[in-house]
Amino acid sequence: MATQPVDTIKTLMQSNLDGTTAGKVHKGGASEPGIGCSSQVFKDYWSTARHVVRSEGPGALWRGLAPRGARTVGATFILSYVNESAGDAIVGWRRAAGEGGAAGVGLD
Repeated sequence: MATQPVDTIKTLMQSNLDGTTAGKVHKGGASEPGIGCSSQVFKDYWSTARHVVRSEGPGALWRGLAPRGARTVGATFILSYVNESAGDAIVGWRRAAGEGGAAGVGLD
C-alpha cells in the first residue's frame, strides 16, 4: 500500500512514452486523449505526481489499489505453492537417489 503512489505515477508515465497525452488524468478519473494537458505534464516523476494531486486530489495516487493488491496476493499464493512443490520434489528425488533427503539444503 505504501508503494501504490509510486506505481500509479509510473503507470501514468509509461502510458505517455510516445509523447502523446494518452494517459493524462482529469477530474473524475477520466482519461481522455487530446483534452487539456500538454505532454510535458508527464515528463518526469514529480511533474506527473503534481498534476495528479492538483487535478484529482491526493487520493488519486492510490487509484488501482484493489487490482494491484489482487494481483500481488494471487502471485504470492502461486509462488508459495510452486516453491513448496519444488522443495518437496527435490527432497523426493534425493531420497529416491539415496542421498538421505535435503541435509544441509534447508528444505526439511
